[in-house]
Amino acid sequence: MTMKITQTDYRILKSALQPVLDQHPTIVDTYRSMELSDQRCVWDLLAASRLNTTWLYDYLNDSHIETALRRIILKGT
Repeated sequence: MTMKITQTDYRILKSALQPVLDQHPTIVDTYRSMELSDQRCVWDLLAASRLNTTWLYDYLNDSHIETALRRIILKGT
């Protein structure tokens, strides 16, 4: 499946999320153990990164951004 996000923007997103993931390596498992959704987890982690994502909405919607977040956070790629 091809994502709509550009490779450059994907790298920016991933770079912003990586410190949060490094600081909380078991966060996905923690959310799941608390019966919180993966959707909630990825958006909370994006918020924790404090990345201003307004430029992404010039060409993406929440669904496109969530796809990229899931790939970064849940699949680690």
